[in-house]
Formats: sequence, C-alpha cells, structure tokens
Amino acid sequence: MLELITLLIANSLFIIGIYNVVDYELDVNLKPTNKKILWWAAWYTRKLPSWFTNPVYGCIACMASVHGFYIFWSFNAATFDNIPIYIFYTFALSGLNSLIYGSFFK
Repeated sequence: MLELITLLIANSLFIIGIYNVVDYELDVNLKPTNKKILWWAAWYTRKLPSWFTNPVYGCIACMASVHGFYIFWSFNAATFDNIPIYIFYTFALSGLNSLIYGSFFK
C-alpha cells in the first residue's frame, strides 16, 4: 500500500510538471507569450480535438488516464488481479492531481 501511495504522489507531480512545461499565454494579438520550455508542443497541436489534447497535456484531471496508465503498469505486474487496483489508481490520481494543483499552483 505504501508503494501505491508513493507511486500516486510521484505520478501526480510528474503530470503537473508536464502540464506546466507546455503552458503559454496569448497576448492581445494572439501571439504566444510567457512561454515555458515545451510551449511549442501545445501551440502546434492546438487545432487537434480536445479528446486528444486534454489527456496528453491539456487537463490536470484528464491526464491521469494516459500518464497514469503507463506509469502504473511499469511498476506493477499486468495481471487480472491488478485491474481493480488500476481503476482505483486512476480515479485517485485524477483527484490528487486536482487537489495538489488547485491548492498549490493556482
């Protein structure tokens, strides 16, 4: 259980890091300003549909579905016994992302 909690916290901080490094703001002329290190990834894919961009880099809660998947299964055996744990992990990760980001970064 301690490993799962540690994995949740590490995965949440990883997701918040991804969310922050692709961030940018737009000025009055709709030019990107206040750019972070990977701002161009979000800028050049801004025309893609939100069902693709939100789980990859656009939504803190939604990113738990994609980034939680490969992190969880990298550290746990792919067995049928772990599927309910993975479902719980995804919901817990989504809530933890929202809680941490809303409390400390906004």
